[in-house]
Amino acid sequence: MLSSGFLQRLQDLEDNIAKDQELLKDFDDELRYETHPTIKARYRRDIERLRESVSGHRQEYNELQQELTGQTSAQMQQMGNQLQQGTSINCFLRQCSLM
Repeated sequence: MLSSGFLQRLQDLEDNIAKDQELLKDFDDELRYETHPTIKARYRRDIERLRESVSGHRQEYNELQQELTGQTSAQMQQMGNQLQQGTSINCFLRQCSLM
């Protein structure tokens, strides 16, 4: 069974990635039209920081997705083993409804 905290973290990462990408687009647009070298340098630093943030969030999201996939596969394998061992279909269905 997945914890609500686990699922909430996945959702938070999705939200953070979307927000960072929107900010990244805004900074790219501002940089495109900026003429002052100091301000352009600041935009470039901000863009690099946001790219690193997006990359880190994506990596964590992918790791959690792999963990989720692994848990789901393990649960399905366990249920398959129980069915092969002669567990009644009613017991099997009760376990599925608990997930």
